[in-house]
Amino acid sequence: MLRWEEDAAIGMAHAGQLNDLAEGLIGSITAVGKKDANFAQLRSIAVKGLRDHSHGRTNQFDVKAKLDGLVEKFAVLDRDDLSESLQDRLNELPARDKFLPEVLSLLMLLSDRPVFHTNVNALDNPNEQEAETKALTWAELIADDPPTNTGLWDDVARGYHSSGDEAGSDDDSAPTASTSATSINGSSVHDLARQDVVQPSAEDQAALQVLHTARGSSDASKQQIIPESSVVRQSLQMLRGLDTDLYAFDHMGKVTTQRQQRTSTATITTTEDVTQTSAVHLCALSQLVTRGALNTRGSFALLDVLYDLACAAQLEGNEEGLEVFSRVLLDTVRTYLRPMATWLRTGMVEDKNESFFVEESKAPCEPAEIWHSKYRLRHDEHGQLVAPKFLHNKLAEIFAMGKATMFLKQLSNDDLIQNSTTRDDAEDCDVMLMSSRMRNSSFTPYSHFFDEELAAWISNTGEDCAPRLKLALLHDHGVLGTLTTLSHIYSSADAVHTGSFAEALYERIERRLGTWRDAFLITELARNTIGNGSSVIHKESLTAVVDGSPNGCNGVVAALESLSLQYYFTWPVQNITRERTSAIHARALTLLLQTLYAQRCLRKPFTTLRPLSSQAQGPASESALKLRQALMAFCDVLHTYITTTGNVLTAEAHAEMVRATGVDDMVEVYATYIARLERALLLGANVKPVRDAIVSNFALCERFVSLWDEFSRIRDHTEADGNFPRPQEIDDFRREYKASLSFATAGVRSLSRVGGEAAMLEMLADRLEWLADWKTMTGSLERLVSHTLPEGRRPLTPMRKSHWDMSFSRLRTSGANAATIVCSRTYTFLWCMR
Repeated sequence: MLRWEEDAAIGMAHAGQLNDLAEGLIGSITAVGKKDANFAQLRSIAVKGLRDHSHGRTNQFDVKAKLDGLVEKFAVLDRDDLSESLQDRLNELPARDKFLPEVLSLLMLLSDRPVFHTNVNALDNPNEQEAETKALTWAELIADDPPTNTGLWDDVARGYHSSGDEAGSDDDSAPTASTSATSINGSSVHDLARQDVVQPSAEDQAALQVLHTARGSSDASKQQIIPESSVVRQSLQMLRGLDTDLYAFDHMGKVTTQRQQRTSTATITTTEDVTQTSAVHLCALSQLVTRGALNTRGSFALLDVLYDLACAAQLEGNEEGLEVFSRVLLDTVRTYLRPMATWLRTGMVEDKNESFFVEESKAPCEPAEIWHSKYRLRHDEHGQLVAPKFLHNKLAEIFAMGKATMFLKQLSNDDLIQNSTTRDDAEDCDVMLMSSRMRNSSFTPYSHFFDEELAAWISNTGEDCAPRLKLALLHDHGVLGTLTTLSHIYSSADAVHTGSFAEALYERIERRLGTWRDAFLITELARNTIGNGSSVIHKESLTAVVDGSPNGCNGVVAALESLSLQYYFTWPVQNITRERTSAIHARALTLLLQTLYAQRCLRKPFTTLRPLSSQAQGPASESALKLRQALMAFCDVLHTYITTTGNVLTAEAHAEMVRATGVDDMVEVYATYIARLERALLLGANVKPVRDAIVSNFALCERFVSLWDEFSRIRDHTEADGNFPRPQEIDDFRREYKASLSFATAGVRSLSRVGGEAAMLEMLADRLEWLADWKTMTGSLERLVSHTLPEGRRPLTPMRKSHWDMSFSRLRTSGANAATIVCSRTYTFLWCMR
């Protein structure tokens, strides 16, 4: 019980001591008395802060980690000597000193950019003492000025151990001027001061009076104009009690002017006006500094106010105020321009400079996003830019120049670009030159002069690396080569290699429809076919990706939906494309492969068809022949449109890339190119129904050929009489084809009117409408078949079959349009059946 009471007493004493300390702290800082209403609240806050505050020890593991980081940082920055020296001295430190972490932490906090300010050579011989300086002798002192004056030793203050002790006592020596002036028991302060007063001789006073008289007579004979600054300066000297040429003191102590003016009142008024005018500007600057100290927007708030004052002074016609505010503004801006000069020259920012408008991202930045994510403009909590208002129209240019320097250094992997120098870049802002230009052009706004001066400083301080960076990206790092590669892989610019890949892929899928999904084998197939189409294609970047389950495909056209051939970009190109691979191009290639497969299906059975005799030419056979011709025309139109559109848009993007002025323009060109390609080829998610209608006709071609093959097998083994294929099945196919074609045509026509690639979509809609006219499409073929082909012609020979295939291959390779291919198919068919 006694123990508890003792602890309680100690706690109460401690609480009382804390209250006394808190009251004293509040009184000394805020000057608030105990009778004030807020005193109790302030005391409770202070007591709570004192009671809860604890002084923890420095984390020794954190200090060790920071020191290890410094050692590694010095090595990375090519300061191996500094890194090794620091590591050696860390190893020599005692391990059991309990205050060692605090000392090391303090040293790290006091360090100032040791990479640039530390000289390791000064630490090579730390124990070597400086050589002792040679003692100075009297001979050296009197070598230049020997003591030849005979009265040198007349005024000597003898000390306690002076040699004069041998001749007599100190009290017997006669006092000198110096001894009487410096003696403690001497005269008063006035006597001490009188010792230093030198009385002029009569000759000196007479000469001075003659000089004053001559100057007064010469000044009275002519008029002089005194500048205002001279009046202010002499007025201040007069107030301090100094002699001036403008004022004089009479015998009564009053101040009078020594110059003769027209009226005494005018002179006093002029002096007051001059002083008051200068004081107004000084008071304005004093209030500005006071407001700036209380402003929380940042250090650039003073620059904004100074800029506004200079503009307002020019609008008011206050030339003196304009000169004062402009000079102060430009001198203040020089301090703000120093980190900006570092940014322009090196593409780097200081870590702890929160007043600069560029900040480095704290999150790790991948090389593919270095242009977009490493640095960004700084904004405050209200979303406003942390920069003076007069810099807002230059921020984009300054930000882009610094980023271009940084990106070019990353590409070239060196530090030879825009190294900082010891020259003060802010000195380029010439205040006097700008003031003279403003006097010569008084009607030009001050903001115009300031913008011109700032633009000249930017051009002189930093070099625009955008042209060099553009050439490096386009040619050295493969941006243009990537566009050429996309055209070869995804738009069939090289039809031979694309056809080889497609044919091999179709055969693999047809043989093993359920087990063809080996991405590794398809990748090797693509690299050995398409990868050899051009020297700019990096085959190692070409990869096949197969998605979906094996049981979800009911045909080759459906199976191709799960195949995606991807070409991966290098990290410099990814800064332009903003993606590792182009998903839009992969979907475009899938649509192209489906088109090629539909053409392949329709072309295969026709070359093995026997001549149509009178017994074999039934209504179903004629309808099947018409439907097949319509499907082939549809596939030819889509194939021509896909390849032509892709190559044309890629060529336009290639030209726009060459005309771009910077990285941001190149990024915009590629984004526009991808958006146009997506709209033109109907690859967007919002037009999926239209694309599905087109793909359904490709699947219809596959089903139609299956029916045709079945008819051919039955006819080869039986005596067919024209009842197969069944008319109802052909009619169903034709209705399905016309429905899908009508829906696709209407959808494409609507998209062309909404906007976006209107010319290309309008052209596709016109071709699809021509295909939708069934009678026009099949009437000519029906008349030619019924009137030209006689009965009993022999089967199609291998030579004519070869001519048939070669003629269409040449047409497709040469880029012929759909109408030409359809007509050529018809006439070639008639020639082969002769």
